[in-house]
Amino acid sequence: MAKIVDPKIQVVGFGPNLELPNGETITPDEFVFAAANITYRDMNAFNEFIAMRENDKDLSKKVRNTLIKVAGAGHASMATTPGFWMVMGGNSSKMVDSVFTTARFSSSLMPSGRRVPIERDQILIPKSIQAAGPEAVKTFMETSEANIDAYEALQERGVHKQVASKIVQYGHKGGGFAFMPLETAIHFARQIQRSPESFPGEAGEIIGQIEDFIRDGSGMETTYFARMNAPRTGCVNPNIFHHNSTTAQELLDAGRIAADFPSPLYIQSLPSEDRDGRIEDWLKRRSAMTSHPERIAGEWQHLLGELEEIVENHNDSVAAQFGLMTSWRVWGELKRHRTMPQTTESVYSAVERARGIMRGGEEFLTEEMSEENADFFKYGVEIPKSVKKDPANLGLWLERFNDSIKAYEHLTEMGIPEGDAITVIPRGLKLASVHSFDLFNMTTGYGSLRTCKTAEPEMRSNTEKEMALLANSSNVPESVKGLFGPKCASVGFCPETKYCSRVFPFVKGYDQELHETLTVARGKTIVDLL
Repeated sequence: MAKIVDPKIQVVGFGPNLELPNGETITPDEFVFAAANITYRDMNAFNEFIAMRENDKDLSKKVRNTLIKVAGAGHASMATTPGFWMVMGGNSSKMVDSVFTTARFSSSLMPSGRRVPIERDQILIPKSIQAAGPEAVKTFMETSEANIDAYEALQERGVHKQVASKIVQYGHKGGGFAFMPLETAIHFARQIQRSPESFPGEAGEIIGQIEDFIRDGSGMETTYFARMNAPRTGCVNPNIFHHNSTTAQELLDAGRIAADFPSPLYIQSLPSEDRDGRIEDWLKRRSAMTSHPERIAGEWQHLLGELEEIVENHNDSVAAQFGLMTSWRVWGELKRHRTMPQTTESVYSAVERARGIMRGGEEFLTEEMSEENADFFKYGVEIPKSVKKDPANLGLWLERFNDSIKAYEHLTEMGIPEGDAITVIPRGLKLASVHSFDLFNMTTGYGSLRTCKTAEPEMRSNTEKEMALLANSSNVPESVKGLFGPKCASVGFCPETKYCSRVFPFVKGYDQELHETLTVARGKTIVDLL
């Protein structure tokens, strides 16, 4: 029997709170009150607050009134101080990943769609679809099951699991674990209040459960609801569940974003003798270390620390923006790691564009598919190389997208909210995005992480193209270009279990023996510190 979306959150910890010797507890609201007093006086304010708890019968009223005034004025630091850890369990779907892992002030661990196998019995039906009756349920289930069948068939034909998974929708078992400051919960609550039908229904359910927990003895309800109603916005976070136009969509409509290659929007830098001199010196010392591999174990931490300082001191001296199209799944990976700002079009805009492309290309779907025909669909659907090169795989891929978009259209015509109908769309849907690089993301951040062989293939390919454009730009200082490379380039060894050939240009004579020696040495250092 098909399962229904029914998220259940379990808060496994929250704070700050402190149990005093007399058994009483300082609540998060009280911590925020005391911390607010610290900013106007000094650390003695906290000790004075503890003394006040014993003598001031009206303290709770003072705390409440002060927080209504301070947090209610929009001081974000008040709401970033308290937070909670939660498990999103029950029948939570994979859609919670797209909704709740976008915020900078949070941290999440979610089941990986490219690693965890996806099976038919994991399909979850949104409540609005179940309530609409048998026809809506049949449309959703038949489409979802066919997508998962295609995912399995593609793997049997040699397509890698993480590639094949892009033909699967997000409407299946998911959930996850997250830490969320109140400020972040408020951000999501405000978004969903403004446009509830733009979000999956379970997102609103989860926010409702969070607010129930906050009201029910958490001791941080005043901070939450005061900040919620403050006349201030919050931190800018990626969001695709809306109906607004974005910079990315405008650039795409203007022809400034290509379907299959990053388009430079600007690349610029400021002159800096200090930055260039320190980088040149660092590169010389890296070369000296990696030319004598026996030195790596004893020197890599110091060298990495120096590089971190260079990047921190000059992060804004280099900047670049690229417009590009990525799959919904790759958008999800990028925003979840939160290191590089991105502005992306609405997922509903992307579906509408894909629907128009599919309608215009239906004649191709009845023919023997070829790579030439596949190019017609590239602005709507991500088509991996291992799919495109095989006519049978390509035909199956496009058939599933076409049927899924028709199912989405049918569901919305039946009155299903778009936020629930979208759960039937495969994660290979193309989205237009703008990526913003600084020195960190060109070097020790995004660029080095996403050019590693372990990165998701599409994301790695896009990043390699972006980094190549930066390496060939006269607007990027030559010293900065010397820092480009995968994460092994910064430390002189591969930090993964298995190394690949990408480490060879940076370390002379790197082999299995050296890899194991350095891995053991790092493990011993950690054990010695425990």
